[in-house]
Amino acid sequence: MFLNFFGGIASGIWLTILGQWWAIGYGIAGLFFSSSLLSLAMMPGLIFAAPASMLAQKGKLILAFPLMLLGAVLSLYWLISTAFLLTFGARLYGLTTLLSGLTIFTLFHLFVRPPILSIAIAICLIAAERRKPSPARVWS
Repeated sequence: MFLNFFGGIASGIWLTILGQWWAIGYGIAGLFFSSSLLSLAMMPGLIFAAPASMLAQKGKLILAFPLMLLGAVLSLYWLISTAFLLTFGARLYGLTTLLSGLTIFTLFHLFVRPPILSIAIAICLIAAERRKPSPARVWS
């Protein structure tokens, strides 16, 4: 927690020295709006999470656990497929390959969203956002 707190302050000071005001603006906007945007992005998981919650309150945990698992898998699939499509559409094939390899790696290992996959998804989304999609080729 100590490093996270002072890391943000140090990076803000460094960006101010460099004159990268757009990055500071994105950071401040992300501070206020990222949680609401991420909650909208994770909303497809509620298809299974809402019935699972109702079943868990009634004490039917055997039926609730598979629905909770489906909700978590759907949310993770949604994030990975969005990052994959954005990087592929921006013709960032190296990041697309990295994301595909890390996704396959995590499927056969601990499936609790390892930090390396989260970092790769963040890198892919940031890189795809900064690079506009290339115009489609017109074949004659």
